[in-house]
Amino acid sequence: MEVSVIVPVYNAEKMVHKCIESLLNQNIEKEIILIDNNSTDESVNIIKEFYNKHKEIIFLSEKYPGAAAARNRGLDYAKGKYIAFIDSDVVLPNSKWITCAISLLEENYHRNIVGVGGVGLSYEKNTCSKALDALLYGVTKEDNLLVKNLATMDLVMKREDIGNLRFNLSLQRAQDPEFCFNFADNGKVFLLSSTLWVFHMHPITLKEIILRWFKYGLYYRFPYKLHPHQKNKLYYFRILIPFLFILMTFLSFINMKLIFVNLGVIISIFIRYCFKFYSRYSLKIILQYSYIHSIKQLSLLTGIYLSYFGVKLRRGKN
Repeated sequence: MEVSVIVPVYNAEKMVHKCIESLLNQNIEKEIILIDNNSTDESVNIIKEFYNKHKEIIFLSEKYPGAAAARNRGLDYAKGKYIAFIDSDVVLPNSKWITCAISLLEENYHRNIVGVGGVGLSYEKNTCSKALDALLYGVTKEDNLLVKNLATMDLVMKREDIGNLRFNLSLQRAQDPEFCFNFADNGKVFLLSSTLWVFHMHPITLKEIILRWFKYGLYYRFPYKLHPHQKNKLYYFRILIPFLFILMTFLSFINMKLIFVNLGVIISIFIRYCFKFYSRYSLKIILQYSYIHSIKQLSLLTGIYLSYFGVKLRRGKN
C-alpha cells in the first residue's frame, strides 16, 4: 500500500462527503481510513454510503473523545508506506495533491524534513473568511517555509518515521504541535508549501473565531511545557507582551505620557499589517484583517492567561 489517509470524523456532516470525494479522486494507490469519534449527526450514515461503494474506504470507530485518539486508532491500522493526515473539513483541490506532497517530501528528505503540508484557504467566502485566508494558516510569499510544526489538517509523512509515536491524549487541544515537537527535539523540521494549499472550513463568524482561539489558548503552553527546548521568540512574545501592555496601561494613569507609548504600539502594528499586505489586498481587506487578527490574538491570549488558573493536563492513554 502506497499511502494511508487518516481522517478523524466528528459531527462533520456538512463537509465530510466533499472531503471523501476529493480523497477518492487521488491518483495513487491508497486506503482511506475514516474514524468516527462519537458523532451524533449524519456523519456515520454518510461514511457508510461511501464504505459500501468503495473498497478503498476503511470505516473505524474510536470511543475515546478527541481527534488525537481517532488519529491514533488510524495509525494503529495503517499499512501504507506514507501517512496522510487529512481533516474531515478539508477538501483537496486536485487529483494529484497527495502525489505532489509525496514527491516534495522525497525531494527534500535529505534536509531532515519529515513532513510536508500546505495552507488552508476558505471553502466558504464572506468578510471574515477572506481576511482569515491570510491569517489562520500563515499564507506567505515564500513557496516553501521550514517550520518546527504543522497542523495535521493536511500533513504527509513517512510511516517509518512515525514508528510507534502517537498523539498525546493528555492534551485536549494543541496535540498537533506536541506531536511535531517530538521530531523537532531530534533536529527534524517540516515543510510548509504554498503549492500544497487545500480548501478548509475556516470559522466564518466572530463568535466562532473567539471560541476556537480561546480554546486553543487554554492549551497553548502545554506542548512547550512538555518540550521546553521548542520555546522561541514568538512563545515569549505571546506570554509577556499582554502583561507589559496591561502594566503600561496602569502606569499611564500615573504618567499620561505613557498613553502615547501604547498608542504608538497599536499604530505600529497596523502599519506592519499595511506593509505586509498592501501589494495583495485592498485597504478594506487590510482593515478587516487588522480587526479580525486583533480579535483572534485577544482570544488566544485570554485563553493562555486563564490556563494558569485551573487548566491542567488530563490523564489518558498515549
